[in-house]
Amino acid sequence: MKKNKSLSQCVNKMYSLLNGHMTRRFCKEEVLRYICNPGQACSYMIGCKFIERMSKRRGSITLKEFHHKLLSIGPSPMKYLKKKLDKHI
Repeated sequence: MKKNKSLSQCVNKMYSLLNGHMTRRFCKEEVLRYICNPGQACSYMIGCKFIERMSKRRGSITLKEFHHKLLSIGPSPMKYLKKKLDKHI
């Protein structure tokens, strides 16, 4: 835990930052997920930025068509995803 904070302190902090929009149980699960797999948040953000860049290059297809194509490819490495998306953009 950051700066020797207890799990409950971290959960309370996250809960307060979310202004009660999520349950304490959800906050606890999220805190535990980030503790057990700290690279997950970084991987998520890298993937998010990659998809944003690809979306900006979509050319004449609509955003809806882009999302449909992206989801139809399924979970894939970014290099493969780029190759597949470039064929349709």
